[in-house]
Amino acid sequence: MKHTPNSIEACARSFNRTPGKPGNVQLERISSTELYLTWTSPSDPNGVIIGYRIVWSILRDDKNMSVPNSVSKTEIINNGSTVSFGIDKLEPYSVYRVSLNGMTSIGNGTAVTLTARTNQSSPGKPGNVQLERISSTELYLTWTSPSDPNGVIIGYRIVWSILRDDKNMSVSNSVSKTEIINNGSTVSFRIDKLEPYSVYSVSLNAMTSIGNGTVVTFTARTNQSTPGKPRSVQLEPISSTELGLTWTSPSDPNGVITGYRIVWSIVRDDKNMSVSNSVSKTEIKNNGSAVSFRIDKLEPYSVYNVSLNAMTSIGNGTVVTLTARTNQSTPGKPGSVQLERISSTELDLTWTSPSDPNGVIIGYRIVWSILRDDRNMSVSNSVSKTEIINNGNAVSFGIDKLEPYSVYSVSLNAMTSIGNGTVVTPTARTSQSTPGKPGSFQLERISSTELYLTWTSPPDPNGVIIGYRIVWSILRDDKNMSVPNSVSKTEIINNGSIVSFRIEKLEPYSVYSVSLNAMTIIGNGTVVTLTARTNQSTPSAPLNVLASNDSSTRLNITWDEPEKFNGVLTRYTVYYKLVRDDNDVKVAEKKWMSINVMTTQTNVTLRDLEKYSWYEIKVSASTEVGEGENTTAEEFRTAED
Repeated sequence: MKHTPNSIEACARSFNRTPGKPGNVQLERISSTELYLTWTSPSDPNGVIIGYRIVWSILRDDKNMSVPNSVSKTEIINNGSTVSFGIDKLEPYSVYRVSLNGMTSIGNGTAVTLTARTNQSSPGKPGNVQLERISSTELYLTWTSPSDPNGVIIGYRIVWSILRDDKNMSVSNSVSKTEIINNGSTVSFRIDKLEPYSVYSVSLNAMTSIGNGTVVTFTARTNQSTPGKPRSVQLEPISSTELGLTWTSPSDPNGVITGYRIVWSIVRDDKNMSVSNSVSKTEIKNNGSAVSFRIDKLEPYSVYNVSLNAMTSIGNGTVVTLTARTNQSTPGKPGSVQLERISSTELDLTWTSPSDPNGVIIGYRIVWSILRDDRNMSVSNSVSKTEIINNGNAVSFGIDKLEPYSVYSVSLNAMTSIGNGTVVTPTARTSQSTPGKPGSFQLERISSTELYLTWTSPPDPNGVIIGYRIVWSILRDDKNMSVPNSVSKTEIINNGSIVSFRIEKLEPYSVYSVSLNAMTIIGNGTVVTLTARTNQSTPSAPLNVLASNDSSTRLNITWDEPEKFNGVLTRYTVYYKLVRDDNDVKVAEKKWMSINVMTTQTNVTLRDLEKYSWYEIKVSASTEVGEGENTTAEEFRTAED
């Protein structure tokens, strides 16, 4: 049969069908809003590929809910050589269906459809957030999961701090507290151990594996409570029938002070005899700003017990109780006054009754304040403390809860019902004690085998610092494994002015616990402990390199991880070179060839080798610092055909 040109052209056109499906199609996520599509040209193009058609639509949203009636988007690529396309402006943590087909002039080819989920992102803000007060020390926070979680909610982060105290004063530099809730289904949290009647700022955000989401911040004030005790309470005789009570508002009002309650009763009559079954009297002052009260119509030269407490709407606060006797005259100074130190926090004051008492001694008044601290520095504006001893027979008093190695001024006077007598003021220094913790403690890594410890002298030395004690031990090794029963090492620095120490001969990339305390002649002070990891180094050589020859052109190489990682392994490198041919004849020196292997595997197959020939093999591991030791080169032979 004879073919004409027209019949040949018609025959050729009959084979110009639509193309087959693209090859090696992969859909990978790049970010929370991007997917990346790659492919190769169809193996059966059935013509000239003039481009590609890509169609995508959302299947499931970030809450894994099906998205019905989603609108698909289409991209036509008019370039037959294109083999990739970035799909952007997608929703975070959502599943997308992507279809791809090649095109010829005839039309669209067979489509390949893949699905992939975009990466997670940080979540939106929690919903329906409410902050309610439960008590004077508790707030209750509730919420619902974010409407736009942008991933799997793994928990919540709550941060709170005090804004205004119970006196409605702004609190500067308040330390915030944080609670991490590692449960994405939690929808409430009770914040306790708060200050009464104080305003708190509470922040809440959800978390995904990507990080913290949008923060919601609320404020609330805790409920009122009963107040603390009034301050600077004093009870003084005015005349033979009057006593004057004065005070200042409590330092911890715990609410709005609505007034004060004063209760008094006679304790001893004018013959200094106890009065049993005395009827107490009560005065309620409904004025929160009151700071004094005159108690009148009393019995002359009698001892009275007077109690004072503040009030809020919740109730009565802590009671302060004082006693006083109505007037006689003021006495002279006590005799034989001595002030001796007993310990680092105690002084003992002794005396005898005044030689000129000028009446009946009803007690003694002792006032003490710090003059010089444990660094022998003058203390300005120190707050004095007062003890009223309502016993005219008393001849001693132990002053405790003092600061170690500090100079105190102690004033003593006798009292009658008229008032305070002449004051005697001795001074004394308390004994040394063990010191407080060193300041500005820092632990820095210098190298893979050294850490550098710095500090400053304790702010509360409690005596003369004679040196420092440093103890260190390994907690985790270079593989981040706990090291049980590690032996600690100790360095004693017999020099109180030293403020640094270099710890050496440590293991690379290992976590060490380092403790530091100062010393006085009394002993060791408070310990400060930090941890730090030494720098990475190069690893030791891998172990147990073996090879098996499952064919004439391949060797399967295996090995065990190094004994010492000395850091985070980043790769293995396998080196190989031909040393003898299939006749066991040594070949000319070859350059080493190498293959890098991920640290997740300890094997590799060397391919395209010479048949039945000897290869020299060695393996090394690397960290970010560099490549470690190679294993000793060993020879292995490929198999015979």
